[in-house]
Amino acid sequence: PCVFGLRDVADLMLELAGGRAGRGDLSRLHRFTGEIDGRGGCHHPDGVVRLVRTALAAFADDVEQHVRRGRCLHPEARLPLPVPPGPPA
Repeated sequence: PCVFGLRDVADLMLELAGGRAGRGDLSRLHRFTGEIDGRGGCHHPDGVVRLVRTALAAFADDVEQHVRRGRCLHPEARLPLPVPPGPPA
């Protein structure tokens, strides 16, 4: 999960936050979290899965707006923290 799955989850979350994710991306996000859950050598992947699932549930209305309209309910909203680029693939 740390080599392949978590990076995919992070990329999909960035797409979602940026209003560039579609229904298929959201389905993949749910599928990936299900595949990662309980598979890591440590509990880091499980923590990531719980964080993502909690965020998707807690912000379900915003997630729906991002997927349907490509933006959230607050057009002026920006990412609260800069997200550094990941390592080269």
